Amino acid sequence: MCMDAELEIRSQPTFCTSMYGLCFYINCPGKISLMKEIVCLIKWMGGMFVKEPNGLTTHMVTDSTLAKGYEYCFTFRVPIMTPDWIKYCWRNRYVPGFKALHHQGGYEIKPFAALSISLKGFGSGILKALKCSIQNNGGEVVPSSDINCTHLVLESNIANDVRFGDIPPHIPFVVSSDWLYSCLEQKQRAYEEFFTCLCVNSLDEIELEEGDETISSSVCEESDKSNSLNDITSTSIGSSSNVADYKRQDMKRKFAFEELCQTEQNYIQCLKSLLEIKFRASKASKCPILDPAEENLIFSNIGDLIELHEAIYTELQKLKDDWKNEAQIGNIFIKMDKYLKKHYVTYTNGFKARKEYLKQCVTNNARFRELLESMCMTKERREDLYIRPIQRLCSVDLLLQEIRKNTRDDNPDKKSLNEALQVIRNVLKLMDNDRARYKNYEYLFCIHDFIENCPVDLVNSNRDFIVEFSAQEIVNKKHTLGADVEFFLFSDVLEITKPRSTTFGLWTDDGSVKRNKSKPFKHIAMLSLSIVLHVVRFQDSTDANSLFGFLVRDVNNEKKTKFYCFKYTDEENMDEVILKIAKLLCSQRDSSKTPEDFILESPSKGRVSIDPIYSQKENTLAMGVVKKASHFVNNLIGRGSKPRQKLRRSKSCSDIFHF
Repeated sequence: MCMDAELEIRSQPTFCTSMYGLCFYINCPGKISLMKEIVCLIKWMGGMFVKEPNGLTTHMVTDSTLAKGYEYCFTFRVPIMTPDWIKYCWRNRYVPGFKALHHQGGYEIKPFAALSISLKGFGSGILKALKCSIQNNGGEVVPSSDINCTHLVLESNIANDVRFGDIPPHIPFVVSSDWLYSCLEQKQRAYEEFFTCLCVNSLDEIELEEGDETISSSVCEESDKSNSLNDITSTSIGSSSNVADYKRQDMKRKFAFEELCQTEQNYIQCLKSLLEIKFRASKASKCPILDPAEENLIFSNIGDLIELHEAIYTELQKLKDDWKNEAQIGNIFIKMDKYLKKHYVTYTNGFKARKEYLKQCVTNNARFRELLESMCMTKERREDLYIRPIQRLCSVDLLLQEIRKNTRDDNPDKKSLNEALQVIRNVLKLMDNDRARYKNYEYLFCIHDFIENCPVDLVNSNRDFIVEFSAQEIVNKKHTLGADVEFFLFSDVLEITKPRSTTFGLWTDDGSVKRNKSKPFKHIAMLSLSIVLHVVRFQDSTDANSLFGFLVRDVNNEKKTKFYCFKYTDEENMDEVILKIAKLLCSQRDSSKTPEDFILESPSKGRVSIDPIYSQKENTLAMGVVKKASHFVNNLIGRGSKPRQKLRRSKSCSDIFHF
């Protein structure tokens, strides 16, 4: 069928499959030969690698926590491994069934790998313990004058006493001791931006250099000239600390925005990975892998989502390239409100059907299965990609909350962020409502299929299923129990059915029983809640505690009413079910009344005329049919097989005598 397909020729064939399905990002700064060796080993073990970390990345390989991509992998919990792990897996290439994913322990990169740390202000006892911890976690302790020093860690008590003039200019990071403890706790290099030391004296120097001396001068002007020099100094220190808080807040806002940009780019890559399956399947023009109908069902709406989020990412990138603290981030999502609702609601409605159909294609279409395997699209990977659009707006909501949290009140973006969050939450609410509505439709069709002679108009797009419960019919004033009934309560009707066995027996000519499947419920009546006047609850005697009923207006004569009485099988939930019915009656009637107004307490036993909903005549006919059927079955069992044997024997004897 596909004889024209060319064979794939690999210049570096796979030696084993211990890394099959893994995708690596490799970055060992200044060690090109080591990176080339790692790339070859990964290829020989069936792995792949990417030039930049993205949604496909499963592992990062590096020997330095300062390498590019480390922060991304740390943020998104991508395992960061050392080159020794790759070499260890290669040494075990001959072990049958060896999988690299199951042997990661002990090869994760340490938090201080390739870092040179200088400690200042610590006591001798703490200093010795910190040096030991840093060395055990891949780092080294050096004096601050060392040209290779990457971090200067200051003890919290002396951070405010250190001037920037005392710090060597070659040190890129000056952090507090909390950064050190955070790294040891997380077992990863933490973000230095959250632990940067901003001391008062150095901050005053920086503000003067940047021309922001108006803050301290305005504070001094507002103070009384008769105050002492100490009062002026304390006021300026307070204003400087406020500026430090503002700068730290602005820094966190920018970092959260950059994370939003990065996650948006990764999300687009995930969507493109799904669309790439369609493109590769459609390349085989002579013998297509998927039909056009299958492609439209599996990959519908994904192209629209890519187009939408590429537009969002373009706007975000413009703000990032020309970053200002007053950048209007929220306006981007407000402008996309219409398209977010349209495309995400469409994707949510067909998500379950798309997922099930993809599963069928993978099972039944061998060529499509081979295509997915060649792209390393495992079952877990496919499910992860298909669920991403459902999860994306939730992560956007969290990131926008983080940006709003770190936005000043006087920033004009504060208002737009609130509106953008409302837009995202409205879309999520629509997605949840449509999902619930779709499940409700499925349940309605399922109930309709389970009921024999069910009315066609039971399935209605404006009807919601509420609850199902069981009871026994009361046929007279003496509370005589009748047939078992099953109730299906909907938002506007009450479907009453009679349970029946799932199978019934039919005797065949050879005496065996042939069992045919039947529907588990039989339709009795469908009461519209508009004709139900009250729910009646019996609470006047011990034997009537579990009884309830419906006072219904007679359709044929509106001046008359009928009363249907039942015994609830589950007494614990009876009050809850009665209250639900009363609430539905209240919602359809006068809004000034409460649900309790539609619940009536019954009169004493023997004073109520009960109308059986499953009539006594039908019960009598049914019992007569059952008696006749049992009599017929007993006759067949008792003497059905023996007369046949006698007839066969007599026939054979007559043949012998005739011979």
